[in-house]
Amino acid sequence: YQMSTFSDTGSLRITSGAIQATVPAKDILVLLSLNSLEVPKSEIFTTSSYVISML
Repeated sequence: YQMSTFSDTGSLRITSGAIQATVPAKDILVLLSLNSLEVPKSEIFTTSSYVISML
C-alpha cells in the first residue's frame, strides 16, 4: 500500500515509470513524432521536455 502514501504527482511518476519500462524506446519515439504532427510547436517542446524529465 505504498502508493497511498505518495502524492498524486508521486503516483504519476511511479506509474509512468512502470509504463515506460515495458514500452520499447522506439515506440515512445514514434508516439512523440506522431503527436508532434498534430500539436503546435510550442506544445511539442513542452511535451518533449516533460517526457524526457519522466525518463
